[in-house]
Amino acid sequence: MEAPPAAAAAERPLLLPAGGMLAALALALLTAVLCLVYPPFGALAPLVYTGGSAALSLSWRRTAPERVVELALWTWLLAPGVRRVVDMVSGFHPDSLVLVAPLAVSVLCLVPAAVAARRAWPQLPVPPRVRWLAVLLSVLLAYGAGVGVLVGRPVPAVALAFLQAAAPLALGVSALVLLPRARRVVLVDRFAVWGCLLVGGYGVVQFLVAPQWDRQWLRDVADVASSFGYPEPLGIRVFSTVNDPVSLAAFLSLAVLWLALRRRLGVLGWLALAVGLSCLGLTLVRAAWVAVLLGVLLACLRGWVRVERLAVVVVVVIALLPTAGPTLAPVVERVDKSVSSGSQDESFQARIAFQSAQVLPSLTSVSGAGLASTGTAVRRDAAADQRFANSDSGYLEVLRTYGGPLGAVLVISTFSLVLAVQRRTPPEARGAAALLAAVPVTFVFNNALVGVLGVALWCSLMALVDGPQDERRVVDLTALPGA
Repeated sequence: MEAPPAAAAAERPLLLPAGGMLAALALALLTAVLCLVYPPFGALAPLVYTGGSAALSLSWRRTAPERVVELALWTWLLAPGVRRVVDMVSGFHPDSLVLVAPLAVSVLCLVPAAVAARRAWPQLPVPPRVRWLAVLLSVLLAYGAGVGVLVGRPVPAVALAFLQAAAPLALGVSALVLLPRARRVVLVDRFAVWGCLLVGGYGVVQFLVAPQWDRQWLRDVADVASSFGYPEPLGIRVFSTVNDPVSLAAFLSLAVLWLALRRRLGVLGWLALAVGLSCLGLTLVRAAWVAVLLGVLLACLRGWVRVERLAVVVVVVIALLPTAGPTLAPVVERVDKSVSSGSQDESFQARIAFQSAQVLPSLTSVSGAGLASTGTAVRRDAAADQRFANSDSGYLEVLRTYGGPLGAVLVISTFSLVLAVQRRTPPEARGAAALLAAVPVTFVFNNALVGVLGVALWCSLMALVDGPQDERRVVDLTALPGA
């Protein structure tokens, strides 16, 4: 009996880079190199990079939907790194246009998806639970934006908060509409392998070398990112080409679990897994470590992991520990603090006390405070309650933004979808299922629906979700009447 396309994709050797990924890398490298070689170019670089990304997306909207989705995925990982090089040569800009690129390219994925939805609705492989979550989140985002504007939040801050949540949603839904699951699995597979090798590899180099643009950026944001470490070799809490350690750890959690539960890895796969694990450790994000451990535990309980593979991983890790040198020290120190400090950790106790005090008011709030009432928007607004600049709780953030009733509906709907896709897990997407199983824990620390965390969640869903009918058929936009 012939294996399904998605399963066959997971069994074949690891895939070479493809068009969308190569285009994103080429544009990022070209922009960065031009800035370094000719610093005056830095003034135009944000417009060139963002405009170039959007132009590539639009140029492929009819002929190569897979490239459109892959370009958006990689732009999320690469744009912050480009921004740091641009800022080094042209001066620091808190609201750099470069960071608009992943938002714009993700939203532009809706262009071919809308054409497909309008002209080929019966073929679209989007099951009811996913449609419900997409519609619910879209309505809540519109509601949150309206409340945010009505209570006096700055309109640009509300718009940015809206896009941070809407862009991953647009990317995920577009991938489900445009591609059959077989091709989505291949896309996520490639994203995990090369993301670990390139983004994870740069993260290790960043820790050991501390490139000049990363050091300068840490100095520029020292007042709001003091937890990112020190601008010197062996002192950085790694964020690689992404915007912060938490976002990097969210991507690496998906990639590491995906590779660890892949049926066949080969030399390149084992190398990617080793680099990804090393970089994940250097992020020092304990929530991501817990998520990966829970994913591995689920895999063991469901019989997805061979004892031989676990034994190999343990032996390799133990063998490499003596050679880890300076990269091991911060990880050991972080683990030691987590285990030994406990109730003596004053910052931890302060966060717990704040969250406990805010849970009841957030649950009983009917309307919520709207978008831009947490995070960076609060940090930049001197009149806002600065305690919500970093609430360290995805549950609290959702409840404060949308109010108790609507926030609870959103959380319950998300968990319902996560549980539903767990019931039937294809062998080639077990890593995605393992990551989704840890989403309730992820929400304890961060909002898993926004930014790179949202991209990781939708990547997992796009690898797992089957359509109700004709799931292996690709919607060919060029073959549709009137295309």
